[in-house]
Amino acid sequence: MGYEDWQNDWWLEQQAHGDGVIYGMSFRCAITKAGLEWVIQSGNRALPPVDGPTLTIHSSCDLDDRAMELAFRDEPDIEAFAQFNLGGRHLIDICDLRARGPYQIPATMIPVINFHLTRQVCVVARR
Repeated sequence: MGYEDWQNDWWLEQQAHGDGVIYGMSFRCAITKAGLEWVIQSGNRALPPVDGPTLTIHSSCDLDDRAMELAFRDEPDIEAFAQFNLGGRHLIDICDLRARGPYQIPATMIPVINFHLTRQVCVVARR
């Protein structure tokens, strides 16, 4: 179509961070030090298991840089924030996406989410 490489890269990056059709919906979650090691060991292909009964996820547009800074300050166990993408249809039976998040995902559903990821898990902020 005549676009330069940088223009294609920009467009793909915009799709990855938003709720575009290519990568599905974009979410972020806080992870501990052990969780960060898990993500790295998986080659950024999986979300880590959690100790509690649920994993709290946020829409990427709701958990911006300022919100992550405040969470780092207030929660000493948070080591990083991970961003992941998946089609909303895989969450429809788990949480009400019509409501504004954050959303509580049962820890037992993390393997299902990992199976349906549409791109690598990206660490967007680190302590």
